[in-house]
Amino acid sequence: MDNKIYYKAKRFFPDKTYEDFSGITAREEIVTFDSLCEVVNVEGINGTEYLCDWNYGVSDLKVLLSKPLKHDEQIIACFRNPTKNHEFHKLDVRFEFCGYDLSDNTMTSAITNSGGGFDKAIPYNTLNQYGLISNFNVAITCRYLLEQLYGEIIVGDPHAYCDIFEIWRTLKL
Repeated sequence: MDNKIYYKAKRFFPDKTYEDFSGITAREEIVTFDSLCEVVNVEGINGTEYLCDWNYGVSDLKVLLSKPLKHDEQIIACFRNPTKNHEFHKLDVRFEFCGYDLSDNTMTSAITNSGGGFDKAIPYNTLNQYGLISNFNVAITCRYLLEQLYGEIIVGDPHAYCDIFEIWRTLKL
């Protein structure tokens, strides 16, 4: 069974500084399971405060639907380590599939927030319009190569150990 959460996050529009750092250029917007898309605290059911990262994300979309989205916000739906291609997941029709991200347990994306330093494992030049991997099998291969080529035994980079996140988002409720 796939793990799925929803969370509200700020939208991230890259500038030249980000492009120089990441090596991801010519993208109008980056959608990622990373701290770049600043997570927004939302007030949940019965006044409960939810911090929407993986540990505290909400499984019930209704929690996020209680307040309107601001122009610079989005609702992200993430499947952690999906076992099937995105076409098998059925979400609310307002959500669009954005791609696959590779992120570690500190919410640091190996794709969008590692300075383009994993170029032997991640084909940065083929990332989609959101700076993500579009193909499920390519995401699996990239995660394997990250661990093999950059893992702690060889290079010592803890960000090389990632989960695959299938990312969907909506801008409207």
